[in-house]
Order: sequence, then structure tokens, then C-alpha cells
Amino acid sequence: MLEERDRLRLLVLSGLLTAMSIVFSRFLSVQIPLSGIGALRLGFGPLPVIVAGLIGGPVMGAGVGAAADLIGYFINPFGAAFVPHITVVSILTGAAPAVLLRALHHNAYQRPGLLMYLAVIGVSQAVLHIGAMSLIMFWVYGLPVNVSLLLRSIAQAILIPIYSILAYAVVDGTYYRLNIARRPIARYPER
Repeated sequence: MLEERDRLRLLVLSGLLTAMSIVFSRFLSVQIPLSGIGALRLGFGPLPVIVAGLIGGPVMGAGVGAAADLIGYFINPFGAAFVPHITVVSILTGAAPAVLLRALHHNAYQRPGLLMYLAVIGVSQAVLHIGAMSLIMFWVYGLPVNVSLLLRSIAQAILIPIYSILAYAVVDGTYYRLNIARRPIARYPER
């Protein structure tokens, strides 16, 4: 069980990462329009959501992803209708890397390396932000899948290594700055 102090630290960290994700995705990102709709957003919005999952586990990552997407939509909706499919992708963006890390990293007391982060983030981003988002853009807006797949693949080929390096640096440092290092790395908070 986590102590009350550790739970409070993770809650505060969740709020901070949610706010960072909203600012990064809604105000500090570049929107690329395709066929008159903003189909591709380049920025660091998913990074705080991924970091939340890697630090606090899949539940914290999913919560930060949901909060960032819903609050971000109400702050700045980009003029489009609310699409719950995109919220599901945002939730999975926080949960999937944490679940994959737990499944692939078997030594709970050894810190995962950069290659592990690259694999975990790469697989989750490829499945969610290349595959799922291309299908969602087709289903909701009628955007051709092949065009969306090509552009998203190019964007993620650039963003995945950047996300991995930054997530590795942030997560590796956070375990020791927040004094979470005394518990196993790949084990997540229990309720």
C-alpha cells in the first residue's frame, strides 16, 4: 500500500501532468489540416499522459489522458464537435505504455532502459496514433485512410524517439526526486 504522502504526491503530479498536456496539445502544437479538417496535430501533448502512466501506472495514465482530453476540449475545442473515440485513444495513450512496460519488464527492482521505453512507447504510439486515429478520422470525417496513415507514420517516426528520450529522462529522475524509489519500479500503486 502507498502511504498517504505518496498518494498525495501522485495526485498532485497527475494534476500537473494534466495541465501540461492541455497546454502542450491545445496551445503549443501545430495543427495540419487535411481536407478542411484538423486531422493531424504535431506537438508534445501525449508526452505528459505517457509519463503519468509510466510513473503512476495504467490507472493514473488513463485518468490523466481522460482529464486532459475532456478539459482540453472544453477550454479549446478547435471548432469541432466532441468525438468520444479520440478520448478513448487519449485514455489508452496513458494506460498502454504502462501495461506494456509491466508485461515486458520482468525485473521489478531494476530500472528499465531507454530501449525498453523506445519499444513500449513505439508500439503504443504506432497502434493508437497511427492505426486507430487513422481509422477514427475515416469513420468520423471521411478522411482517406491511406493519406492519414502516411502522414501519421512520418510524424510518429519523428515523435516516438523524442517522446522516448524525454519520458526516460523524466521518469528516471522523478522516481528519485519524489522518493518513490523505495518501491519496485514496475509495480503500480494499489488502492
